[in-house]
Amino acid sequence: MTNKPTDPRKRRAAQRRAAERQRKAGMLNWRSWEPWVLITIVVAIVAVIVTLIVTTNSNKSNLSSPEAQIDPGHFSSDSYGLAHRRNDGLSIGDLNAPVVLIDYGDLRCPYCAKWMKQVEPELVDKYVRTGKLRIEFRNMVLFEQPSQLGARAVMAAAQQGQGYALMQKIYSTMPQKGHGEITVSLVRKWAEELQLKDIDQFMKDAQSTKFDAQIAEGKQEAHSMGFQSVPAFLINGYPVLGARETQTYIDIIESALLALD
Repeated sequence: MTNKPTDPRKRRAAQRRAAERQRKAGMLNWRSWEPWVLITIVVAIVAVIVTLIVTTNSNKSNLSSPEAQIDPGHFSSDSYGLAHRRNDGLSIGDLNAPVVLIDYGDLRCPYCAKWMKQVEPELVDKYVRTGKLRIEFRNMVLFEQPSQLGARAVMAAAQQGQGYALMQKIYSTMPQKGHGEITVSLVRKWAEELQLKDIDQFMKDAQSTKFDAQIAEGKQEAHSMGFQSVPAFLINGYPVLGARETQTYIDIIESALLALD
């Protein structure tokens, strides 16, 4: 037989201790919990597991299929030494982005323009803005003097940090078929629309031959990789010829990222 405290204060203290022991025992005994508590805990655990799975497989989820992953041996993190990784006014994206896409194009090429209008914006949203991709433009002049003028203009704009922007501006004016026009008056108009700081210097540079050696280097570089037509691309050294569907570039970029793991 248990002796109960006769002092009211001691009796209340004993009751509190007993209640505390019972409360703790209830917490450890999940069978005594309300059903909604168990459901909430299970849902929370499942949510954490799903989040971990999605995060772990985030790269693979963007591949069109598991078979789309390219052998890691086909990639070079610096595109075989061709990636510039410098602030040259002809590139966008983090200097230290893990993947570099080199874009070889002629500014009057309708397929280059198509790629810039339809594919590039999605790659920018998905990869450039997240620090995973850097895009570097190279002039590969194929279509006579107007294309050379465009290449010179882009190089001149790059001196004021606007080469990539002018390249986009020019492509936005190109027709779906045939080769669009690039004239001195149009070059000035585009520069004014971009609000270049020194239009006069830009026009002087754009009509000079000061960048011709660099422009020729871009073409020679493309030829060294076996490219004879535009558009052409190197994605961490992996060659792509022509304006393909967006998913093609996504698969290659995802494969390049996985190759770095």
